[in-house]
Amino acid sequence: MQMPPSRVTGSPNPSNSRSSIHIDPVPPAPAPKKEIDHFHPTHGGGGGTVSMPRREHPTTSPGLEAARQRLEALKATAPTRTDFAGYGGDIAYRQAVALHNDEVRLAQRETQYEKLKLREPHRGDYASDAQFDKAKARYESELAPYQEELGPVLLERYEQQSAAASPTAAKLIAQAQKLGVPVTVLSDEEFQRRFPGTGGVTTGEGVFVPASALEQKTGALEHELMHGILGHHEALFDTQLPLQTRIDKARALFEEMGLDPQDGERLVRVTDGWGGGGDAEHVQTYVDGVAIAREKAGVPPLTAAEKDELYAEAAKREAALDIQRGLLDGIEKASPQEQARLLDEAEKQWARTAQGRANPPSGGTVEERLKSLTAILAAAASEDRLQKFQPLEVKLPR
Repeated sequence: MQMPPSRVTGSPNPSNSRSSIHIDPVPPAPAPKKEIDHFHPTHGGGGGTVSMPRREHPTTSPGLEAARQRLEALKATAPTRTDFAGYGGDIAYRQAVALHNDEVRLAQRETQYEKLKLREPHRGDYASDAQFDKAKARYESELAPYQEELGPVLLERYEQQSAAASPTAAKLIAQAQKLGVPVTVLSDEEFQRRFPGTGGVTTGEGVFVPASALEQKTGALEHELMHGILGHHEALFDTQLPLQTRIDKARALFEEMGLDPQDGERLVRVTDGWGGGGDAEHVQTYVDGVAIAREKAGVPPLTAAEKDELYAEAAKREAALDIQRGLLDGIEKASPQEQARLLDEAEKQWARTAQGRANPPSGGTVEERLKSLTAILAAAASEDRLQKFQPLEVKLPR
């Protein structure tokens, strides 16, 4: 099944061999340089320079130690000819050796990658932002070929770890695989070139995440997978359909995924009248993020009453953010006539939502109305009301 071609959603900057995984082809990656100059020892200024202390790079990390252990384990389990007896043993042995050699080579590449990561530049090592930015860009360019090559490995490992730690994550991953939602892991450099300012994106071509989102466990993958899943069920938000029909469809989908069917109904009810799109979906991705974070932290699940409140507050926030980042973004720079037009549209969009009807703006002049609506949206978009649902301090992708 193809992804809907017109949808683009993203989460801000918060494989196995299955055929649904698409990794952009890249040329063979060069070996890492022996020395990377990430240090500029002087500040320019005045009549002289000021020496800066050299920060020693670490010599190891948990990631490097794990990569070394995987490599040693592979080397210790090389196939032997005696493992393949009988007719066709020679062919099977050669195939096993070739496969094992590929696995060893990839493990060696991962070890090199982890060593390179130890030399990440830090702002304190540089005399200016420009010097640091240049070093950071060079560092990301050196990481890029490794991240592209290791993308499928990072994806498979992350999915396994996330699914083991969170039943909700496991269900989202399984459903996305069932639907054939493509996942592409890009290098950080390539991801920011294609999708600047975001931490994960879902388009008609599937889900795109940077390699670092998997390594840093930002939750961007699960967030985007839910977008991919809901993209196959746009009828849930189709205002041309009766509300009860959409509720029935949502309950059926959530039950199919192994989630609470009542959550599907909650989603449709709190976004009724929105007309679909990524912002309605963001209500569910936010709720999923809370559930996954609580599961991974070992915190009890929310009660039915708490979920009612979470859905209501998440919907209020997403409805407000949509207008803030859309019609009202940069309105102060518009001409008086354009300001009036944009404000009219923003008020109408807000009024189409239950959240807006419960919090209508006031005022007679354009200035008064804009001031009122801006204040209402700022309060509605605040995440303060939602923090009580989080385990400790958790920042969810949006």
